[in-house]
Amino acid sequence: GIHVAEDDLGERGTALLATALAEAGWQDLLLCDVSLDRLEAVAAPLREAGNKVSVLAGDVADPGFPAQVVAALNGVAIAALIHTAGISPLQGDAERIIDVNLDASVRRVDAVRDHMASGSAAVLFASHSSYFPMPPAAAEAFSAPLPAGGAVSLLHLAPRPEMAYPLSKLGVRALAK
Repeated sequence: GIHVAEDDLGERGTALLATALAEAGWQDLLLCDVSLDRLEAVAAPLREAGNKVSVLAGDVADPGFPAQVVAALNGVAIAALIHTAGISPLQGDAERIIDVNLDASVRRVDAVRDHMASGSAAVLFASHSSYFPMPPAAAEAFSAPLPAGGAVSLLHLAPRPEMAYPLSKLGVRALAK
């Protein structure tokens, strides 16, 4: 099946992840990232080694991106999903952090759930910061099922990037549970 990896770690992180998957025998990969150039740089040597590697560039926070991922699967079931997309407090304001780190993760899981193969696995990367002490009301809200408007509707509980980041990662942990 197709294995979807998404990475915000840069070309080196994407290359390490994709190479490790290929070396472990996963020969049919769909790599997603915001940068097509970065994806092609990672995919080229894997293709030369005989792997089938497709790429899809786009903004993980775009509400339409999960549907693009599903379309790129061409009906092939996902055997493994590795979702590492995220931004740090230095890379965006609180709203962007919550949208990229948590709401995009929820949209991704919701979109691909019915396209997962029997016996498949999904790995969602969070952060050790999700274990940091947080205001109880905020921690409770980000650990509970999200409101209809998504986690961005909880922005009042995490108005600064330094608060939004660990709370968004706490939400990813809750999503994985």
